[in-house]
Amino acid sequence: MIANGGMHDQDLAQKLLSTGHADLISIGRAAIANPDFPNKILYGRETQRFVPEMIKPELTLTNTMEYFNKSLFFST
Repeated sequence: MIANGGMHDQDLAQKLLSTGHADLISIGRAAIANPDFPNKILYGRETQRFVPEMIKPELTLTNTMEYFNKSLFFST
């Protein structure tokens, strides 16, 4: 069983593993905010909280179309 969602909470992740409710822990946003997340946990370092601005600019239909209109694919 893989636990996902909220696994940036170290206590919760450890509890799920130690009680057998999960075999693996999956992290998403925590890994984006902390590319060295496993080492931070291993050495007891503070982790950074994910904020959406970490992955800006976001992909939108508008900026995708702007990209393709400027690309060689659509040159005339």
